[in-house]
Order: sequence, then structure tokens, then C-alpha cells
Amino acid sequence: MASRTHRIVSALVMVAVVAAASWYLYQKHQLRRTGIVSEQIVRDGESWKADFVARIPAPQKQVFDAIEHVEDSRSDNIKSVRIVDQHGNSKTVEMVLDGPTGEITTQLAFDYFPDQGRIVYRTLNNPLLDTRAEYQLDSDGADTIVKCHQTSRMLQSLPVPDALVKRVISGIFVAQMADLRKSLHVADADDEADDEP
Repeated sequence: MASRTHRIVSALVMVAVVAAASWYLYQKHQLRRTGIVSEQIVRDGESWKADFVARIPAPQKQVFDAIEHVEDSRSDNIKSVRIVDQHGNSKTVEMVLDGPTGEITTQLAFDYFPDQGRIVYRTLNNPLLDTRAEYQLDSDGADTIVKCHQTSRMLQSLPVPDALVKRVISGIFVAQMADLRKSLHVADADDEADDEP
């Protein structure tokens, strides 16, 4: 009987290891596909701090302009974007996203600093998450290096594991980079690698 229990436990452990390894490889594939070079997400009390670096194969000005004109964003995740307010180098947009349980409507306030290659945004009226982020765009030859520092705070106490919160924060940035690449008509990193001899 002990031998059978031992085999069952061993099989369950193996299934868990294979599932974890598969998930890890899938996440790495997603990061590489969208040009993400690194990510670090840590919890600091009630806040989550995230730092990302991505490489976009397009000139810095084109990348800046694509982010600045967020109202032109179109993707599978974004249903609509409309400008609520705009003056000078500031813009507030209302975005309708396709969420796991239906549509999610949120507002984002952007401040643009083109001479510094910097974009700052924050969420407004979001009942779940308060996010403040800064993008720094630097030229690297024909490519643009996008560095993002983000701080998010849950506005409601939800009993969810830290790993899930990290996955959500990472997933948002991955989606932003995928949408940015799509609006710039940039092929996935995998497609570029396939084109190489």
C-alpha cells in the first residue's frame, strides 16, 4: 500500500513540476515575443513596484508618437479609446478593455515630455488599482529601449496570492508592448528570428 501511495505522490509531483516548467517557458516565450528584455516585480508593503525593459525595433520618435497617440490604439484587448481631456502636453483618455468577466472601463492621465523621451501616466477612477508609471525611451541604433518603472496599489483588499498579482502586472505590460508593436507594424521577435538565415 505504501508503495502505491508513493507512486501516486511521485506522479503528482512530476505533473506539478511539468506544469510549472511549461508555464515558465510559456511566460519566457511571451516576454521574448514582445521584445521584453527584463522584468522585476516586488511587493513593498501595500504597493507593488515593477521595472521592465523592452527593445522595440523602431526609431525612438515613432515609438514615442505611437504611445502619445494612445487613442489610435487598436488590439484584441482594447475595445475603444476616446479622449476625455487634452491640453498642452497632457491628455486624459477613457479606455474600454476586454476583461475576464466582461468590459472594464478605466481612465488614464498622460503627461508627455518629448524632449526628454519620457511619458508619465496614472490611472483615474479605477476602483481596483491605483497605478503610476513612467516610460523612458532611449535610442539604441535603429531600435528603441523602453524602460518602465511602475508602482501599483490595490484599492481593495482581495485574498489573492502574490504570484497572481505579479502575473497580472506582467501581463498588462506584455499586452502594452504587444499593442505597441502592432500599432508600429513591427513583427514579433519570433518572426524576426525565423527570417534570419
